[in-house]
Amino acid sequence: MTRRVKLHADFLLFALITGAFVYTAAQRLTDIPMPDSDEAMTLQVPYELLTRGKLAFPMYQYLGGNIQNVWHSFSPVFFAALAGFLKLFGWGLTQARAFNLITAALMLFLTYLIARRNFGWSAAVVTILLVVSDSVFFARSRLARNDMLAACFGLLAFYLYERAEEKNNRWYYLLSGIAAGAGVMCHTNLIYILVVILALMLMRHGWRLIKTSGTFIFGAGALAVMSYELVYDIIDYNNFVLQNRKDTVHFQVLEPLGWWTNLIAEPHRYAEWYQVRGVKYAPTPELLHLFLILFCLSFAYLLIRTLLRIRDWRKFSSEPRTHVLVSTLIIVLFFAIVTQRKVTQYVIHLAPWFALCVGIVVSDLREALRRIKVRPERWARPLYIGSISTAALLILIYATALYRQDRRYLVQIRNPELSTFNEVKAALKTIVPDELCPVSIGSAYTWLAFPEKDQCYFAYMEAPLDEPLNLDGKDYALIVRPRFLQRAKSLTGGVGRYYLLGRVENTAYGSFDIYYTGSDPRLLSRQRKRFFFFDWRRGFVTDDQIARAKEVWSVSKPLLTEAPSSSAAQQESTDDDERQDRGALFDVAELTLKPESTYYINARARGVSRWELLVLDSRGGQPIHRIAPREEDLADGVFKTWSEGGVRIVVRKFGSKSSDFALESVGIQEVLSSEF
Repeated sequence: MTRRVKLHADFLLFALITGAFVYTAAQRLTDIPMPDSDEAMTLQVPYELLTRGKLAFPMYQYLGGNIQNVWHSFSPVFFAALAGFLKLFGWGLTQARAFNLITAALMLFLTYLIARRNFGWSAAVVTILLVVSDSVFFARSRLARNDMLAACFGLLAFYLYERAEEKNNRWYYLLSGIAAGAGVMCHTNLIYILVVILALMLMRHGWRLIKTSGTFIFGAGALAVMSYELVYDIIDYNNFVLQNRKDTVHFQVLEPLGWWTNLIAEPHRYAEWYQVRGVKYAPTPELLHLFLILFCLSFAYLLIRTLLRIRDWRKFSSEPRTHVLVSTLIIVLFFAIVTQRKVTQYVIHLAPWFALCVGIVVSDLREALRRIKVRPERWARPLYIGSISTAALLILIYATALYRQDRRYLVQIRNPELSTFNEVKAALKTIVPDELCPVSIGSAYTWLAFPEKDQCYFAYMEAPLDEPLNLDGKDYALIVRPRFLQRAKSLTGGVGRYYLLGRVENTAYGSFDIYYTGSDPRLLSRQRKRFFFFDWRRGFVTDDQIARAKEVWSVSKPLLTEAPSSSAAQQESTDDDERQDRGALFDVAELTLKPESTYYINARARGVSRWELLVLDSRGGQPIHRIAPREEDLADGVFKTWSEGGVRIVVRKFGSKSSDFALESVGIQEVLSSEF
């Protein structure tokens, strides 16, 4: 018993690292970050399973193919697993994110097992340390998506296959195939694990693999899991085609030269990963940078080592180091050639394999130190002791850096001023009457405010409609973000003719306009409502509160003076055209207001169609609020002052033909009470 405890004592270290990771990642899991469209899409399918007993996706009902009743999903295993978890613990964003975090911990465990079994416990510890320090892996572990569970099945299939070859056991081959098939049925990207295992089989057995029982047993296990979707797609082929005919976002590789387009765009994925783009509230990236640099060095080392030993094919083909290198190379090429979405969502499939490559180098260094230890030369022992001490110091420094990284992250997300989705939800539900069906263009996350409206809700997002969408006379509350108005042009006649129910402005998502598309006189006479948010800061102000606001400052025809260049202010523009034309900045006024207070500002201008108002912090020049005109000559909004209370009012003019621009008036009113 004592010997077994000693052999497995390193699992205590694994539990400590993983426990710290889960504890840090679980903080404010419900609120931070605010849900995105992928999470809403992920949650709607189990909602249908639990409430209606259907594997359906009504959010995309505009595609046709009876998708609102029966969806030909490529991820049925994932949705079945998630639905089962939500059945036990309740349906909601928190529970779905918790499920994903659990699968992330399981992914770490499988990575640890693979590294420990093949390269020793020290390599395994380094491997998972690198993975948990990856800012992107950390951030993705907190979101409700299907990648983590799919990657888990991929790692499990690899581990079971290695055991199958070692023991020549048919059950392991079968279980490996089942795990691989389940991975594909969680996310089609996991086709890469089928390619990996078949490539490893080919390396070991050559073309004799078509005669070995293990190959067919593995294939039978994979097909058994995938057969549901494959068979049903054939039976209901017409609806399958209708549901997927316009999905060029995921299947561009099937187009002529689609693989080449994917390949030349692949560096963008690694640039995004290195710079931690597309991830909100992620830890700092310094350790991620070190991880990726160590991988590049390790990959070069393994490649050279493999090429030098390739002559001894029997030993080469059975060595675990070769298996990890070949697997990593196949997965990297798969994502480069097949997967076209060059975003950070998919790098969590790469991270454990990259870390395993670094773990191999650690294992080889440890073996080299062991050989030095037993050498008889006088210099050997001091070199061994010095190397061990240096390694221990480096690990301590790394662990300290990881602790500081997590501590900075916790300070960031524990900020009580951060906005939450519940506030946006409250505003949307106030504006949208209960009797209307909310529909959205480009903002699927708004469905999370109306889950009970699943049968009428749709989100016009990724695929274009074959014909213009006509909503005239239908009792819809159409939720549109101004940035998606280009897509809204697919609506017959546009959105301008519909009755505006209200606006939700300056949320962390941006602003929303809500239109009524029907003809009910009661709703056409309904009072319009506006909610003003503070971007990433919590709270909002209603138009009723603004009506009671107290004026604190105003000026008519202020004198505009050219403002000093401010890179922070210049970066505030979010419109694509305006990024190219950064415009000219002009100071309006600088004044001192109450710190940490709420104010309403309005300005009128003439002489130019493109302009905006900026409220800057007077000390550092950092933007507090950017206000784009809601009409050609009128811009208004709310802002909160920072701790000092000093602000600068700046106007930005776009375009060269703006010499006749004039600011007619600017006024600021204090909002006496805000809703938080």
